[in-house]
Amino acid sequence: MGKRTRFQKDDIAQLVLSTNTTTPSQDDLDTDVPANCALNDDTLLENISLAEGDTQAGYLSAIQLAVILAVFRFERRTEHCDELFMERADAFLDKVINQRRCWPVQTAALLARCELERTKNRRVERACAQSELICKLMDGDDKTAEDVRIKRCKLVLASGLDPFWEAHVIHAETLRSLGCTSECLLIYEKLEMWDNVINCFKQLGQLEKAEALIRKLLVNRPNDSMLYCYLGDITLERSYYDKAIEVSN
Repeated sequence: MGKRTRFQKDDIAQLVLSTNTTTPSQDDLDTDVPANCALNDDTLLENISLAEGDTQAGYLSAIQLAVILAVFRFERRTEHCDELFMERADAFLDKVINQRRCWPVQTAALLARCELERTKNRRVERACAQSELICKLMDGDDKTAEDVRIKRCKLVLASGLDPFWEAHVIHAETLRSLGCTSECLLIYEKLEMWDNVINCFKQLGQLEKAEALIRKLLVNRPNDSMLYCYLGDITLERSYYDKAIEVSN
């Protein structure tokens, strides 16, 4: 039982992840973890406020939290992404994020939350700020000592942490959901994700730049049927679609 919004008066049933362990972690909370960006919403609380008696105590170890992340990823790949799953996903990720354990585990959980929140109107701004922060950290834009950074490699594989370019893609997609197509375009150009660059040019109405890029790419990729389809979309000439069919056999 608990509250989810600031104006909620009565406690109602809330979906949270309950965990039990025979060997609770005795370590202090880690200080070298990415900051959890605040939601700053005028209605939703930062976290579910549980009623007295329902508060969960005790901390899990980093490896236990990595297991929770693994279960979350398994369910995400095997279940339909409906509203009920989104509620369950929040419960998994909140459990990991609030424990503040181990840099890669915390970062992986925050990135996963960004992917889920970029489609939610009240949370998309936090997803953008959080993904931008993580991208900067992955690019080395912090003043942390080198020996501390080396320790961040612990459990990096067990956490399932996305590589830096995937983090940038998450940030770019979040920017696009906010309508910041120009900023999104710069990220895709840096990553050389040309298909996405072309789509951004089209969305911005810069068809001349899109056409010039496609023709440049065709020099090195003459058998790429999708490039001919893009060219047909821009020029409205049927011959490019015929060419796409021809090169794709």
